[in-house]
Amino acid sequence: MSSFLFLVLAEVRRELQRARAYWLEVLADQVLFTLGFLLLSGLFQLVAGSSYAKETALASLVGFVIWRVADGCILRTTRSINDDAQAGTLEQVWLSAVSPHLVFLSRSAAILIYHSVRGFLLAVILVFLLGLPLIFPVGLLLVYILTQVGAFGVAFIVAGLHLVYKNVSSIGLTLSTALLFLTGALAPLDNAPLLYHLSRALPLTIGIDLSRQVLAGRLTLAATLRQPDFYWLLLNTAVYALLGLAIWEWGQRMARRDGSLAHY
Repeated sequence: MSSFLFLVLAEVRRELQRARAYWLEVLADQVLFTLGFLLLSGLFQLVAGSSYAKETALASLVGFVIWRVADGCILRTTRSINDDAQAGTLEQVWLSAVSPHLVFLSRSAAILIYHSVRGFLLAVILVFLLGLPLIFPVGLLLVYILTQVGAFGVAFIVAGLHLVYKNVSSIGLTLSTALLFLTGALAPLDNAPLLYHLSRALPLTIGIDLSRQVLAGRLTLAATLRQPDFYWLLLNTAVYALLGLAIWEWGQRMARRDGSLAHY
């Protein structure tokens, strides 16, 4: 456990140093997503009129922020492996005394912490600009973590493919963008029953739905744990996490067999 915490802290420092070195890019990214949500919120208000109340705007904000954190984690996980491959340091991960599984698990934890902080700052700014209530029930944290673990399953699927096929960052970008529109992150899919039921097989969808109910005050932590959707979220997270690990294991096995870890 001490080794894991040490590695997580080291990876967090790495993310912070990278953010400091490219602070203008980080700032521009935050501004882009802030303006993007404000634009979408304005369009929804024009279309929906008075029915687009603060509760509806808050529901959209919850889905958008959860998706934004997942999007950042998926793309950053893939990019970190791509950067190591370009720098010629990827092979050293498998040659070091520390298990590569522990290295990438700690890196994933650091990436989640970093993008969660950025997501929280994004939420605070948008809540202030839109005049929405700022609340954070305890039950939301559990649902949020489980939802993001499922998203990391997608990240490891793309990372495993990268080990074999090299630059596949476009796949990660395509998947993360698709999740924005297919999971009901911007607006609930209740009016599209077929799409709604299909979307529940994707990561994020169930977590976003539960998070909206928790923030609306309809679910306490105890009530959340009794919800059937909570157990579907556990199953969904476990499936994507295991699938991600399976693809990752296959990718590293193929790359080691072919001796391609040292090549970009």
